[in-house]
Amino acid sequence: TRAKSAFQDGLAAAFDLALPTLPGSAWMQQLRREAFARVQRAGLPHKRVEWWKYTDLTSVLDQSLSVTATEHHAPARSLLRFEGSEFTCIEIARGKLVSLPRSSLQDGLEIMSLGDALSVPSLWLRPWLQPSSSPIDNLNLSFASDGVLIRVGRGVKAQLPVLLHMHTPAAMTHTRSVIVLEENAELTLIENLESAVSVPAFSTAHRNLIVGEGAKLTHIRITQPARHAIHINDDCLEIESNGTYRNVMLTAGSVLTRHALQATLRGDAANLQIACAYAVSDGQTTDHSLEIKHEAPNTTSRILSKGIAARGGRGVVQGRVAVDRLAQGTDSHQLARGLLLTEGAEIFHRPELEIYADDVKCGHGATIGALDASQLFYLRSRGLSEPEAKRMLLNAYFAEVVGHAPVTLQTNLQNWIEQQLATMGQGT
Repeated sequence: TRAKSAFQDGLAAAFDLALPTLPGSAWMQQLRREAFARVQRAGLPHKRVEWWKYTDLTSVLDQSLSVTATEHHAPARSLLRFEGSEFTCIEIARGKLVSLPRSSLQDGLEIMSLGDALSVPSLWLRPWLQPSSSPIDNLNLSFASDGVLIRVGRGVKAQLPVLLHMHTPAAMTHTRSVIVLEENAELTLIENLESAVSVPAFSTAHRNLIVGEGAKLTHIRITQPARHAIHINDDCLEIESNGTYRNVMLTAGSVLTRHALQATLRGDAANLQIACAYAVSDGQTTDHSLEIKHEAPNTTSRILSKGIAARGGRGVVQGRVAVDRLAQGTDSHQLARGLLLTEGAEIFHRPELEIYADDVKCGHGATIGALDASQLFYLRSRGLSEPEAKRMLLNAYFAEVVGHAPVTLQTNLQNWIEQQLATMGQGT
């Protein structure tokens, strides 16, 4: 209790100190104050909150985390390399956008920083800068120091993928971004999150993703391993008629990494595809908590999750699908699979369906097991060592997730998975 109280007190002091330095004029500062007041009233999520049942945030945010510290001079880490591809590159470090393409952007593609956008009246931006019922959303809005705004114009197809590299060598950083695809626009967005701190660090990233009518957004997110990091991704997604959102998430372990998504399929024939893979070991937790609302007819959603956990690691996958009474013809399915590599590992799956329509096709499945001993024996009988046999089986296990990414990126994602398996001792 004393630790939690100390963190809350430190958070209040940090807000008073940070507010004058955060971007935005009087209207934005007032919104920040209102959002932080809600954080103070509601507190941070804990395991008695149903959607946080398996991930107690307050238990990992203790006195060892100094919310008022601004930076730890950790050595910079190299960007994730995608060989054979070109990108439009953006970099965020210490909660600030430090690298932004300007002159090289194609017509119809706009990219700017949140700080720049808040320096001028931006009525189109205000709907995504409002306090909400989510404590994490409100905390992020209170402290957001920067972020990226991406808008793809009507009928524009981004020629190059946008690579967003986020480096967080700070005790506490919060960023907020808005990505808008107008009618029939197309974009591939790749996010790479790295944290090289040697002390506990806490960061949040909130994104509003708007996929317009007939638009297509492909979203790749890679979270690098970070021994001391606590990171929460909080996404709010809206998909209009005939829009498509395809997401692939690869997550390596940290103290806590949580990917939360609230998706609303607003238009007829909206399509949502999510595939995620994770790997955790001792002292690491990953949490994928996904809420999908079908509000229009003939909408489709798919959730695929595959993860592995070694001793002391915890993986959590929650999928909640709600089908409105007007969403006739909905087609939804979620599948979560987990492998326990050693004793003492934990994986929790919780699929939910809430259906108010009568003409739907909805289902879910969840399995937790271990590597097949007979398959291991077969591969070893063909001359492979035990580590080689395990690596082959785990690579095949994750291949289905990698297969949801664009073909030009699959080799790079597969190489990254192999590196994580080697780090965990599952490929050496």
